[in-house]
Order: sequence, then structure tokens, then C-alpha cells
Amino acid sequence: MVEIAALPDSHPEIRKPVFWIHMIDPGWAEVESGPRPKKAGDKFTRFSVHKERGRWVIVKGSVHDDWMVLVTGLTNR
Repeated sequence: MVEIAALPDSHPEIRKPVFWIHMIDPGWAEVESGPRPKKAGDKFTRFSVHKERGRWVIVKGSVHDDWMVLVTGLTNR
């Protein structure tokens, strides 16, 4: 986890710090970083990481910005 959290340090296009890591399996994780979004429109960065020769690396082409969305009007029928 510490190694994954440090990955954005050498990538200026990735917002910092890492606030969420979801382990998919022992060699793959989905990551969200930047100031933790609190309201609609707040931006953050999403990217995937995987193990390569025993080290965590960012999956090429997986880095993209996203934003918090507010969903209303859903009902459970």
C-alpha cells in the first residue's frame, strides 16, 4: 500500500495525495487521488496499478481525471 501511495509523487499529471486504493487481486489495484472530493464538481484522479517484476507500476493509459457527481431522484421500487 505504501508503494502504491508513493507512485503519484513522480507523476505531475496525477493529483495528490492518494485517498483510496481498491485491491482487485494481489497484483492489481484501482486508485483515486487528489484532495478528497466532498461536493459535486470536485475533481480527482483515477488510475490503475499492477505488479511488474515485483514492483507496483501505473498501468499505461489508465490515468484520467474524474469529478464528484451528485445523483438525486433515485427510488427503490
